[in-house]
Amino acid sequence: MLNMLAIIVLFLSPLLTHPLSISSSISRRNLIASASTISILSSPAFTPSASASGKLTDSSDLLFSTSDLPRDFIKSYIQYRPILQFSTDMFVFDILPSTLDPNQWPTIAPIFTQNSARAGQGSPSKIERDFTNPMRILRLAVPPEDSDFNNLQIGEDRFARAMAKVGRIVSQAGGDIPVEITDKDVKAVNEGMEEARLGLNLFISTLNKSVNLNELKLVPNKGETYPRSKIRYLSYVKGLKQCQNRGGTTLANTWGALMVSGTMQESCQIPDANEYFYQ
Repeated sequence: MLNMLAIIVLFLSPLLTHPLSISSSISRRNLIASASTISILSSPAFTPSASASGKLTDSSDLLFSTSDLPRDFIKSYIQYRPILQFSTDMFVFDILPSTLDPNQWPTIAPIFTQNSARAGQGSPSKIERDFTNPMRILRLAVPPEDSDFNNLQIGEDRFARAMAKVGRIVSQAGGDIPVEITDKDVKAVNEGMEEARLGLNLFISTLNKSVNLNELKLVPNKGETYPRSKIRYLSYVKGLKQCQNRGGTTLANTWGALMVSGTMQESCQIPDANEYFYQ
């Protein structure tokens, strides 16, 4: 089976790569159809059920057979929940600790910066690619008349505004001419990260409630325990980097096609998406 999470993380569609180029006239249905081109919809969906040991197991047919939500939304939810959970892991294990330590700001600054490219077209920042864009696609996939999803927009906007604020401050420390970090800067970043945490949690908790599942894990408050493994996260990141580095930048542009065609080699060392998602 192809590794859906690895494909999404490594090669998001042009829709995700250039979100600002999307015309406001594009319909919700066309947007979801475009986004779905990067998924392997024949891959089994997976929703949680508890085995005798209490561990979550694959029960893909449950959501389709019991939910009255539109099938297009269910497909989008199944497609993007792994990347959203992976990004939440990244927020907990990498981004949050680094932004709360001013000494790490020069290292973490690039994730807030858009990358320039030829012909004047740049790629989105890592924050946009791994957080904001999947959130937007999921939000646009929901039935517009369903009030249960109203807080998705609020959570997405809250997260995006907070991370933009943090990015402006942190990026100054990682620029060509670093500026002095003040106590005011540190306080503003701390406040921004807390606001981002609340926004991300609102988005996730709204999804969980709306689909009547509790599988996406929230970002914990200070002193609380995050119920996911940092070791497994770091191992997954390592596997992704190995895949990205294989063959250099020339092969990287066609790597997604190689995966989709089934020629991805086992040396990538990337765990199965189900295995990573359902820890």
